[in-house]
Amino acid sequence: MNIDLVKSLFNYREGNLYWKKSPSSRAIVGNMAGSKTKTGYTLVGVNSKLYYLHRLVWLHHNGYLPGEIDHINQIKTDNNIENLREVTRTENSRNKSPSSRSKTGFSGVHWSKKARKWSVTYMVDGTNTRAGYYGTLEEAISAKLFANSEYAYHENHR
Repeated sequence: MNIDLVKSLFNYREGNLYWKKSPSSRAIVGNMAGSKTKTGYTLVGVNSKLYYLHRLVWLHHNGYLPGEIDHINQIKTDNNIENLREVTRTENSRNKSPSSRSKTGFSGVHWSKKARKWSVTYMVDGTNTRAGYYGTLEEAISAKLFANSEYAYHENHR
């Protein structure tokens, strides 16, 4: 995929791409390109290949494709160019929502049955690091937010 092909096929409007030219019978000129996947991203088919919509939006605006692109607000369907940023894999992982299984709303903050306290962990250079154990959830969250700021996690990361 290259910028010339993207510019010839699509118009960009408010975080979406619309078919300017139809490369197949399924792509109707003027319609929004792509379909949502189970993972929440939008895929667009061009010449029998699938592309993530956010990567095509980036290419359309910047003329190249970086290794990683982050949705700043963590919303996978918000492909406005202002919501996309080029990042490293580490930076991308430092701006993610907590697991849907999280009971605290913060990744790395959980109740330790063994210690009978709140445990706080975070990732630094590929190593899971323990920030400590805390008597209250509020103290644990405060410690997690401090660790996030110390290790350059994005302000949206929880």
